[in-house]
Amino acid sequence: MSLPVSAPVLYLDSDVLFFAGANDLLSYTTAVDVPAFYQADCRFSGDERLLRDTTETRDPVNTGFLMLFRRLDWSISIQRFLELDDAPIFFTNQTMTHLAMHANKAAPFDPAKYVLQLDDQFVYPDRYASTHIALRHYVNPVRHKFWTSLCV
Repeated sequence: MSLPVSAPVLYLDSDVLFFAGANDLLSYTTAVDVPAFYQADCRFSGDERLLRDTTETRDPVNTGFLMLFRRLDWSISIQRFLELDDAPIFFTNQTMTHLAMHANKAAPFDPAKYVLQLDDQFVYPDRYASTHIALRHYVNPVRHKFWTSLCV
């Protein structure tokens, strides 16, 4: 929320690995019609206490990879957070970002090139690691694949 945005800001988690297709990221830096880009999540992973109806789970946002071009209006997120009767949980911040990104009309990165998938969790090879993708976010269920993908 407090990042100064005088130029594009790239925020990423430490479990994001870039691949040869990362030059695709340059095409996003010249966008003028959106305030931000976010990594699409493969499913909604959030704090449902902050939601008002199930339609708010659509187009899930993951906070592991974001590009911001200007300050966002976080008022919906802050309002919902202040209305919580209990303590925040692991995904409260991600849900706040999800709400803010959609309220500000942010857009997703291409999920075919900016990968967050879990469907290869129980097989040895990384189904997505290749020179054609920009990155893969190795969230907890597939984090073990991070090391097997370093040779691609």
